[in-house]
Amino acid sequence: MKNKSRKLFSALLALVMVFGLLAAVPMTMTVSAANEGALATTIYNFDPGNGAGPFQLTAIADTVNHTVTVTGTVTGATNTLALDIDAGVTVIWNASYSGTTPAVPDTLIKLSGKGTFEVAAGGSIINNGAGLAIYAPAGSDFININVNGGTATATTGYAVYIAGNNATVAVTGGTASATTGGAVAVKGNYASVNVNGGTVSATTGVGIFIEGGYSTVNVSGGAVSTGGAASYAVSVIGDNAIIDLTGGAVTATTGWAVGVIGDNARINMSGAAAVSTTTGFGVGVSGANARVSISGGTVKVSEPLGIAVGINGVNGRIEVSGGVISAADMAALYIDGANAEVTVSGGFVFAYGTAISGTGNVINMVTGGTPKIEGAGIACAWNKGAGNTKYASETLNDMSVAPAGTALWGVNSSNQSGISYASGANTGFFPISLVTVTPTAYKFTFNSNGGTDVAEKTVNSGSKAAKPADPVKDGFVFAGWFTDAEFKTEYDFDSPVKSNFTVYAKWTEAHLPTMANFKKINHYTSGLFADVDENQWYGFKQQKVIANAYEYGLMKGNSAITFNPSGNMTIAEAITVAVRVHNIYNGGDGVFVQGAVWYQVYVDYAVANGIITATTFSDYTKTATRAEMAFIFSSSLPAAEFASQNTVNSLPDVNSGTAYNSAIIMLYKAGVLGGSDAAGTFKPGDNITRAEAAAIISRVILPGERFKNKIFG
Repeated sequence: MKNKSRKLFSALLALVMVFGLLAAVPMTMTVSAANEGALATTIYNFDPGNGAGPFQLTAIADTVNHTVTVTGTVTGATNTLALDIDAGVTVIWNASYSGTTPAVPDTLIKLSGKGTFEVAAGGSIINNGAGLAIYAPAGSDFININVNGGTATATTGYAVYIAGNNATVAVTGGTASATTGGAVAVKGNYASVNVNGGTVSATTGVGIFIEGGYSTVNVSGGAVSTGGAASYAVSVIGDNAIIDLTGGAVTATTGWAVGVIGDNARINMSGAAAVSTTTGFGVGVSGANARVSISGGTVKVSEPLGIAVGINGVNGRIEVSGGVISAADMAALYIDGANAEVTVSGGFVFAYGTAISGTGNVINMVTGGTPKIEGAGIACAWNKGAGNTKYASETLNDMSVAPAGTALWGVNSSNQSGISYASGANTGFFPISLVTVTPTAYKFTFNSNGGTDVAEKTVNSGSKAAKPADPVKDGFVFAGWFTDAEFKTEYDFDSPVKSNFTVYAKWTEAHLPTMANFKKINHYTSGLFADVDENQWYGFKQQKVIANAYEYGLMKGNSAITFNPSGNMTIAEAITVAVRVHNIYNGGDGVFVQGAVWYQVYVDYAVANGIITATTFSDYTKTATRAEMAFIFSSSLPAAEFASQNTVNSLPDVNSGTAYNSAIIMLYKAGVLGGSDAAGTFKPGDNITRAEAAAIISRVILPGERFKNKIFG
């Protein structure tokens, strides 16, 4: 394994020779003027050399924003367009430009200066020959090239090539691609390539290639890939390189997905970043003092002869605190060099092998040492062997795990076979296509505790037990299935079954619908609410209606110390009170678990029990009128509980045209409503206050407090 690994590391050195030869070929084109107006004139008068005349590109200069916007269409171009762009100036390329130029190297767009060249959406630069699409030759320091929705493509060569220090390439959308050669290349120190959208790809060759010290690559979105043999998706040659992977996908077929040759390299991976290769290295560094830190994302090598994360050099450090790292063969983590360290404090590290650490296994420290697997870290090895692809569930056949017992074969909810792992809060499922899990069958028994029988079920390990129809027991209401006979924990039917299991039926005594079910459950003392004047009509020294509503569990304060007696009620609040009345009358406790929309549970109950219909109200947050309140409260109890004990010939402001008039008159006859004066004026369109609602609901549940023998009209 050691020789194989070192051969993979040394293969990348061949790219240095290819890159150096390409950069050494001279350019002969002359750079044009460098301000916005001169750039626009140069572009407008440029002859692409395709026989169609010199005026196929249009350039508009904006001297306020310091931009030059280029439009037009050119095909079959045979000349190079050379642009010298000053610092602070941006050329926005919206043109479609393609061809094959005769210069050596073959170049469509040649750049110099310290400004910015942006290939915007709708723009394209396509070199159909053996050369470059966009090129900045030696000395092009501090130049910026952005692919922001457009396309830069080379058939044989590079789509974007810069030979200068402090150069920046950003791909935020669109495509930078090459068939043979490379998509993005920079030869110079302090280079920066950032990808947070779009696609950077090479059919064969390199996706992103930097030759220079102190360079940085950041991939936070989009996709970087290469598909050829011995090719590299992201490759840096130079000391002190930093590669940050926080999102997106980096993919190679053979070779390296992400690699650095140089001392003091740092590779950091987090978030949803995904790195993968078929064979070769997922993430690798050849150089002294290298650090690879992984706190999230995935690194995967899917076929034999591959290493997921590797370092070749003294003082190397691999730190895994999250994510999933896996290799089909050889090692998931590999480090070759004196004074090496490997720490796994989180995440999941997996490979096919005979043990967690050692030559050819999950963690291979070639020059000696023991990996540190601590905290929530998990390392797992499977010695699959010849034809060894079938296992009974929840066994550790040919599997080693550190810490022990933190991973088991199983089947997930999508019926994939693989490893379920857990260490503290670090939990997950790692699918393995080569494994077929033969589930163990378990007995799942229902103890109905005197209710109707529920048949025992057979459930495969890792699967869920289907919830049966509720059993029935005379005089009792079914209250759910519990994991214990003391009914401390209700069973979750979404949890996987991992052993023989029994659940227990809980029953509560059934209560007949009756007014006797209304009982005081809270204690009210004078002064409980700071804003309730106990000497007012609603107070404890007068009608005590707020005390009644509170003690019977029908209304609460609008805060811990206030009731807000003169405040209005919303439709939702009126429905809530009515639902509590209905629920308690029918044997419930009036307690409901509120969701994200606090009143939804009450509305659902009211609709299900006929208090309102789904279309009665369109806005539950609006203030309720007295008429709407009367309608809602009248539906909280059966009509038989509102027996007539008053005569209503007429009311001053309620007639056949009044909304909800039948509910209002029924409550007058029952003595729940008495009006605001001797004539019985109701004021149906006025807003209802919380004190008035407390008075009315008190008379709804306490028939002894209702008005009697009154004649209206």
